[in-house]
Amino acid sequence: MFHKNTSQKRTAACTAVATLNNNVKKIIKCILIPCIVLVSFISCSTPTPNTNNEMNMVLIPAGKFEMGSNGPFDEDYGPQSDESPMHTVYVDAFYMDKYEVTNAAYKKFIDANPKWQKGNVEFQGDAPYLLDWEENTYPNGKGNHPVNVNWYAAMAYAKWVGKRLPTEAEWEKAARGGLKNELYPWGSSINLSMANYDVNPGTVSVGSYAANNYGLYDMAGNVEEWCLDAYQADFYKDSPDRNPIAGADSITDIINNYRNVKSPRVLRGGGWVFGPDHVRVSNRWNQPPIASSRTTGFRCVKPVKP
Repeated sequence: MFHKNTSQKRTAACTAVATLNNNVKKIIKCILIPCIVLVSFISCSTPTPNTNNEMNMVLIPAGKFEMGSNGPFDEDYGPQSDESPMHTVYVDAFYMDKYEVTNAAYKKFIDANPKWQKGNVEFQGDAPYLLDWEENTYPNGKGNHPVNVNWYAAMAYAKWVGKRLPTEAEWEKAARGGLKNELYPWGSSINLSMANYDVNPGTVSVGSYAANNYGLYDMAGNVEEWCLDAYQADFYKDSPDRNPIAGADSITDIINNYRNVKSPRVLRGGGWVFGPDHVRVSNRWNQPPIASSRTTGFRCVKPVKP
């Protein structure tokens, strides 16, 4: 009798536990399934987190770096006197485009802004605007090549996408990729497997070569890149040591009045027609803002907001 009652109690207990387990499972399903659906919805509806809301930009950290070169200087080859003296500069953090702005990206801009289409644009230099384009279409197969435009067009595009051109100091800090006293974005030497330079047939698709330590592509070669600054040959001799900018009191002044700018602007990085000396990270070049050629292009930056 004792064993029978015990057996009955065990059976009843097991039945109760099974019922409880089933009820718990039902409750878990009621809670878990909506949560899974909610998480899936959030995952699908929310873009990949990015502080800058730009998928093709990288963060360049704030900090000091050594800008320029101490030579030895040579009028024909190697460092030039306008790269001296080497000096310490502090630059605030900013985001920079991984790649040079492409033909395909620029076409979206002119499609949305007809005043910057061929035949309409007011800023025309000696070389035709978008000189390789047929009407307002870039050459077949070159959508991913860097666009060739003058400084005014680069400024207008940058403003349209909510960015701006880099200052000369920002550009050089980014190009160096955290390295010190090196000639190129990756180190002390260069060859044709590293960059598009030395009179290759023309531009290549952006990102065709390895990136530097910051994840930036084509910081040497392919096209020269416009900077925000006015070109001043002796600027380094009395340059501010924090966020320097030449030719204006502030970045905002240049952006707000860019259509009235006439002074030469800085170009950095060299292009596909230039030799190894011209694509060094400290090399400085300049052109009037109206000038454009098959060797000039640009990329954009965006400040890090507090």
